[in-house]
Amino acid sequence: MEDGRRNLKLTVAYDGGQFHGFQRQPQRAGRTVQGVLEERLFKITGETINLRAAGRTDAGVHALGQVVSFLTRSRIPLDAWARAMNAGLPTDVRVVAAEEVPPGFHARYDAKGKVYRYIIQTGSVPAVLWRRYAYYVPYPLDVEAMRTGGAALVGCHDFRSFQAAGSSVKTTVRTVRRLEWAAYPLGLGDLFPPLEAAEPPSLGKRRPPPTQGEAEAQLLVLTVEADGFLYHMVRIMVGLLVEVGLGRRPPEDVARVRDAAERNAAALTAPPHGLCLVSVKY
Repeated sequence: MEDGRRNLKLTVAYDGGQFHGFQRQPQRAGRTVQGVLEERLFKITGETINLRAAGRTDAGVHALGQVVSFLTRSRIPLDAWARAMNAGLPTDVRVVAAEEVPPGFHARYDAKGKVYRYIIQTGSVPAVLWRRYAYYVPYPLDVEAMRTGGAALVGCHDFRSFQAAGSSVKTTVRTVRRLEWAAYPLGLGDLFPPLEAAEPPSLGKRRPPPTQGEAEAQLLVLTVEADGFLYHMVRIMVGLLVEVGLGRRPPEDVARVRDAAERNAAALTAPPHGLCLVSVKY
């Protein structure tokens, strides 16, 4: 830039369990990801930096690929940025990549889409090692019914029914590019699922009811990619699809809720700790 500043882009991962969300809050509101990142930036650059983030995750939500950008006069070599940041960051936040970007780049406004993942664990006993990263549902879920219902959410729609109160967005129209469920068998003490998901049933065929073994140990992973997301959008989707998976609503209800354009038409909001921002598309 003409004033000598560089525009840097950082990719950040964090465990959101001990944060009051990403966005900086008044001191009394508690610890935030933005707050600890900006504090570390001040210590290594001497500059007061206002980060621009691709999105503002809520309290308890995790990230593997959050993106931030900022302007700095620091001459720290590009390949040293992650190391310099991580040397003083708390252990639940890590900078995983750094790059220099054109002067006009903005982490939020240049984003073309985001990918989120939501994890559910089913079975008669909650898996201890997944308690912070998966929503525990103690009953079997009909994954095929959830796939059928979720198909109604793919495409360009008004997602007003899937937006929590408190948002001031100009439009609730978004395009969901993909919404996919994968099911993994899981031992109660397992931390990692198998590398391969269970094979989906053939088109047009309903999956048979889960066996006792499946009921005892499953991780259900929802991956959603869209050009943008509304406040609590994925968590409200999950709440509705869990209702479908439990048999409390037919899969056809998902389209009816979508078209109602009314938050009260949808189900409860799933808890935040099962949600993770996987990546941001540019």
